[in-house]
Amino acid sequence: MKQFLFDCIVDKKNICGMTEEVRSIEQIIDKGRNVVIYGPRNYGKTSLVKSVVIPNFKKKNKKTLTVCIDFMGVLTLEDIFKKIINGFEFAF
Repeated sequence: MKQFLFDCIVDKKNICGMTEEVRSIEQIIDKGRNVVIYGPRNYGKTSLVKSVVIPNFKKKNKKTLTVCIDFMGVLTLEDIFKKIINGFEFAF
């Protein structure tokens, strides 16, 4: 059953109405190109990537490492380094 979830990472079954967005993102990634996803807060950007795009990518590319880093709230270079280290630690 689909639920309205807010201010959290939404799982795949509760993401609706973004089929075309997923297709477009995956086509760009399959071509080896970079993707920038932007939009207002709480529109589902992070959920779409973490719950749909990355799992689909991992299924097709078994020997890859995906690293997610959220730079929100970063104020200094030290903050950036900490976020990058945390992202890699979590990925491994």
